Amino acid sequence: VLKWVERDVREGYFAFSFPAPSIRSDDAPVLDIIAEILGGGESSRLYKRLKRELGLVKSISASSITPVGPGLFEISGTADPKNFKAVVKDVLNVVKDLKDGDISQEELEKAKLQV
Repeated sequence: VLKWVERDVREGYFAFSFPAPSIRSDDAPVLDIIAEILGGGESSRLYKRLKRELGLVKSISASSITPVGPGLFEISGTADPKNFKAVVKDVLNVVKDLKDGDISQEELEKAKLQV
């Protein structure tokens, strides 16, 4: 479900939210690693691509929230609203690359250390 709220602002906020498992699931630690690779700081994939390379965002991050009940995986940030369509496209492309298994051993080890 895509919800779009328009207001007259210079900087907009965006969030991609997905259901995630609880802390009790064996998949919970995997989502922590994925969040780190995608949006865990200035060396993350989303930051490098959308902030450094394309200049589409002012900030971007990813997080995995895994309470005892249902969890949430979120990619969020700020950007000029005129860039939102490009942000959506490029976030999905970065996530697709990760889904397709494009992870180096170095990147995986770094994420594990950070988590």
